[in-house]
Amino acid sequence: MKEPFQVLYVDDEEFLLDLARLFLERSGDMVVSVTTSPHEVLDHMESGRYDAIISDYEMPVMNGIELLKAVRERDTTFPFILFTGRGREEVAIEALNNGANFYLQKGGDPKAQFAELAHKVRQAILLNQTGKELHRSHQELSRATNRYKALIAASNTGAWEYHSDTGYTWCSAEYFSMLGRDINAYDHAGAMNVKEVWEDLLHPDDRQKAVDTFLAYVNHPVGMYEQYFRMLHADGHSVWIWSRGRTILDDDGTPTPITVGTHIDITRQKEQEEQLLKSHDEIQAAYDVIAKTGEELRASLDRLTIQEQALRESEEKFRTLFESAADGILILEDGKVLDCNHQAEVLFRLSKNQIIGRSPAELAPPFQPDGVLSHDLCAEKIRTVSAGGPVRFECVHQNSDGREFFAEVT
Repeated sequence: MKEPFQVLYVDDEEFLLDLARLFLERSGDMVVSVTTSPHEVLDHMESGRYDAIISDYEMPVMNGIELLKAVRERDTTFPFILFTGRGREEVAIEALNNGANFYLQKGGDPKAQFAELAHKVRQAILLNQTGKELHRSHQELSRATNRYKALIAASNTGAWEYHSDTGYTWCSAEYFSMLGRDINAYDHAGAMNVKEVWEDLLHPDDRQKAVDTFLAYVNHPVGMYEQYFRMLHADGHSVWIWSRGRTILDDDGTPTPITVGTHIDITRQKEQEEQLLKSHDEIQAAYDVIAKTGEELRASLDRLTIQEQALRESEEKFRTLFESAADGILILEDGKVLDCNHQAEVLFRLSKNQIIGRSPAELAPPFQPDGVLSHDLCAEKIRTVSAGGPVRFECVHQNSDGREFFAEVT
């Protein structure tokens, strides 16, 4: 059952206090406390038990406007209704200018008057509660957004968001930095810009296929979008990109016009893959030559066959690692682990619940190889990151079995 609203009513006329409490509590959704002292109202505010204040205007020692100003010094949004017999227009204007939620004049039919007062009280409380909920939601969204941005920056992953209804494409700073470009050189005001921020930056030999593949997914967004293509770095060389994304669905499962995704620079992996393929071709050519030389070269052929198999296994391992491997990631807040990924659980041989809440120093031996305290090293790097500076260093960590291992930390 919903808790009734707690209302505090101050008036120097005691018979009005009793009358107001009688009428307001009839609805069953309010409990009314009364007092003749404005100073008691300010004392009661500190308790946090009240949801709204109703105040008379003309009272000895402190009038209703003075009480309102004192309340607003303590809480700028606390529901406050001025309920007065004074009907001057300047009183109403002064009340509203100083932050009163409502101004209501006494007089007339008591039943109708107190029904209107109850309505104003409910309205003021609900508006205040809604405002606080919106503020909390905004703070939570802001924290989530900041964590997302930090994770994107730490993993050197470019993020993008495409709107098929307008052609507008938002891209993160990392999206451009992996191409040696500055995000500020591109228009992100909301107009169509997909050609400038993506299509024109594609390698000419990959452009048509990349665009066709992406549009085919956007027009029929089933599952995950994924493809590989080259983009042009500002200094002229090509960057191999692994592009993935997914169209956002609404609550009914219907695709929206928004597709979000990531770009990962896989140039180094592509170069390694090409080198492996080249080695494979050279070994195959050698095999063909050796096969013609007869039995005297059989031993050499066997060795080359073993090498070829090892290269194939190495290529397969590389492909598996490329497709599935991920760095261990720790998200920190106030120097403690707020969240971690599965790879971090594997590295430290701890479950996520065991890692969360620890400081990085608790995941390392007491001293680093150079004699520095792990606690001092981690504290120094956290201060650098908190000040907005980049960090990349090596640190010895320790898993739950006591095994120490080196890790590059960014």
